[in-house]
Amino acid sequence: MAPLPDGGFLVTEKLFGLRQVAADGSVSDLIEGAPTGFGEALELYGLDADVGHIMEVALHPDFANNGWVYLHYGHRCADCNEAARESLLPISMNRVIRGRIKDRRWVDEEVIWQADPAFYSSMVDTAAGRRLAFDGDGYLFFSVGLKGLSNFEGPQDLTSPYGKIMRLHDDGRLPSDNPFVGQADAMPEIWTYGHRSPQGLEYDRRTHTLWSTEHGPRGGDEVNLLRPGRNYGWPLYSKGMDYNLTEVEYGKNLHLEIALEDIEQPAYDLTPSPAVSNLMIYHGDKFPAWQENLFVGSLKASDLFRLVVEDGQIVHAETIITGLARIRDVEMGPDGLVYLLLENAAGGKLVRLVPDAAPALNTLRSSKSGRTSLTGALTPLF
Repeated sequence: MAPLPDGGFLVTEKLFGLRQVAADGSVSDLIEGAPTGFGEALELYGLDADVGHIMEVALHPDFANNGWVYLHYGHRCADCNEAARESLLPISMNRVIRGRIKDRRWVDEEVIWQADPAFYSSMVDTAAGRRLAFDGDGYLFFSVGLKGLSNFEGPQDLTSPYGKIMRLHDDGRLPSDNPFVGQADAMPEIWTYGHRSPQGLEYDRRTHTLWSTEHGPRGGDEVNLLRPGRNYGWPLYSKGMDYNLTEVEYGKNLHLEIALEDIEQPAYDLTPSPAVSNLMIYHGDKFPAWQENLFVGSLKASDLFRLVVEDGQIVHAETIITGLARIRDVEMGPDGLVYLLLENAAGGKLVRLVPDAAPALNTLRSSKSGRTSLTGALTPLF
């Protein structure tokens, strides 16, 4: 979801497309002309899985003046490469576009980035990444995951887009100061590499830091501080275990030997795995004690976590909501409230966390840094 200046939201539905939610909670029909999913899903590990999902939506930092809306989705085709023509299966790969919405129609579309057709595959969109983040200085970051959990070589291969965080100018041009620009055996848009299943991406404009969340295998979910050019370890290393309860050490099979000190360690490890989702950095005025805190949603655990950051280090963590629902996204609205996008079998909901001045059972304890959280209550928006 992307908060709009008027108090509404743009919301993607992975199998269908893009909708607009007004400030009063009313929901529009699908935005005509925007990319759409295919209204169908296979089942993988008990979850919906297919190729061609609609994922992230984000507003340009100067949206009020230029109207640009960005989408990151699975671009699906039937004959993009020889493998597709032989298998007769639809294939997909990440694509970033931008456009404008006029009279509930998607117009002025431009392709910002898409992978070479050689990387399109019929592997499902599980772990495809597809988050977006702006730094406010004209740069766009976006995540590309494993796409199907089968590509173990890609994250360590700088000629492959799999398992990477990318950085471009917001119009798709290549920045000259990216860490691998000029390196013959590397994609020049790469910012960081060695990622497994990036789930969240957020830039803190006050501290000029980029943060991400990422799924591990059995355990080893991560909150990462992303430093340019650094290797985040997958599939050579993880604080979690593989699904067969052995150590993660695929480097042996790939004949790769990388010293542990050359792998960037997570800023915060979540084991056992709650299946983290997106994250948000709070800088509103409704919860003063939460300034610059990270908020991380989760899917399997249905929890919301609050992390306190000092000098780039996580110094305190606590669970502020437990067992609510699968929290797909967490955002701060223009009103300074915290909004959660929930998914469950009964249908998605958008709810908000509002301050509660009266003492309550859900009062949050003081953090180790001495800052005290406010109490809050959830109210539905739609």
